[in-house]
Amino acid sequence: MCLGLSACGAAEVSAPIGPPNVILISIDGMRGDRAHFNGYGRQTTPNLDAFAEAGVRFPHAFSQSNESLLSHAAMFTGRYPTEIARPDYLTYVMPESEQSIAEVMVANGYRTAGFTAAGHVKARYGLHQGFEVFSEGPEFGSFHATVPAALSWLDDADTTEPFFMFLHGYDCHRTYSKAGLFYHPFVDVDPVPDHFELAIRGRRWTEFIYDKVDYSAWFGREDRESLRVHHANGERILDPGLYVRLAAEHGEIPEGHYRILDDEIITHIGAHYDGGVLSADTYLGIFLEGLAARGLWDNTVIIVTSDHGEDLQDHGYSNHRAVLFDSTTRVPFLIGGGAVPDRHRGTVRRDFADAIDVISTVAGMAGIAMPATSRGEDLWSRLEVPSPDLADERSFQLGVMGHAAMRTATHRLVFSGIALTDPEYLKRMTTQPLLGGNFSLYAAGIGEPEDTDILADNGALGENLRREMVAWYKQLDRGDALKIRDPKVLEQLNERGYW
Repeated sequence: MCLGLSACGAAEVSAPIGPPNVILISIDGMRGDRAHFNGYGRQTTPNLDAFAEAGVRFPHAFSQSNESLLSHAAMFTGRYPTEIARPDYLTYVMPESEQSIAEVMVANGYRTAGFTAAGHVKARYGLHQGFEVFSEGPEFGSFHATVPAALSWLDDADTTEPFFMFLHGYDCHRTYSKAGLFYHPFVDVDPVPDHFELAIRGRRWTEFIYDKVDYSAWFGREDRESLRVHHANGERILDPGLYVRLAAEHGEIPEGHYRILDDEIITHIGAHYDGGVLSADTYLGIFLEGLAARGLWDNTVIIVTSDHGEDLQDHGYSNHRAVLFDSTTRVPFLIGGGAVPDRHRGTVRRDFADAIDVISTVAGMAGIAMPATSRGEDLWSRLEVPSPDLADERSFQLGVMGHAAMRTATHRLVFSGIALTDPEYLKRMTTQPLLGGNFSLYAAGIGEPEDTDILADNGALGENLRREMVAWYKQLDRGDALKIRDPKVLEQLNERGYW
């Protein structure tokens, strides 16, 4: 389904005239394995299926972090989160010293416009740099708001000049019941109790689920307020220390203060999530149709990706910040649009596509020099050569809870238990015993659950991967950018032990 027009299909196109328009679309919170074009059983992505069939698909695609701000910062700069700023979730802001994707495009004659659904993807976090227009929709909102804003800008803009657009929505992101075109498109279980239908609409209810147990009743109003802290820019955000508390306290919480969720309820939550994927897909179908209707399809190339997934209880959590697995870091990655040469249409690549590859790929699409600071690959230019040997591909990721991970085609090595801000982080990664410490190893082929630590039986493999991880981490720059606007915020962070 592509709303009946050829924009998503394999229509014949004329050769691009001049530099192409480039559009980057981020479906915030979308897991790569919940896309029908990646093999998911439910038809969640009819429009993007057609888009993928007429473009290029990267099934092995990963974000650089498990959180919106850090991952978008990597997307916009081609650098790892710890290189961009001091890697503390409560202070992280992309500094003005970074060369952002929009600044690169402006310097090369492009008009720039960004349409975000706010949340952690907005100007207060430094992501507006280089955009002539940077429109922030409702907080943690939907493409329902950003798609019309983007199409309206196209109506008013001088599109005889090439433009770069960033388009973003939280349709897949918690809460998993956003207002959209659909409410229960995939629910195939018995009617769910009304109190769960109401709870899933609560902004933070799923944050209090651990290992399929709802602990929301344990956290009273005052306790919940204590979990909301000030970011360095003054915004109120959730302290990810909640996840540490859940893991530590869940066996000690008395009966009557928790509710065990049966598999039907967990399935129901997942069905709501899939409905969000379908809603995002539908709005993007409307957007792609809008490009075609405005005569902009033929000379436009589009990247569709995401910044992270959602765990959905695969590893005990419903959100994304607490773990660093495929559930939270494997994302969709598609390249399409009328400016994709016919010889590449319908291509499925073996390359690992990372968030850090986005800025270099956009530069390749525009025919301009890749930013010298980017560590990413230009995937657009790589389309001209055969896919690499999958065994040689690597993805390195950093999580807000101190995780570092290296993903190969078959395994994932995870280092955890230490804050990214710890000055001993590299030393401990290098010298700590592999077994009995903070390392774990998982079988991680596409579709494998990554739920059993196999390090004890695979010590040699783990040691080899550890050496690669250490070598990667050693060569990273160290970001120390920090901007505290409010002395009261600094005092609060000091009191909570962040310095």
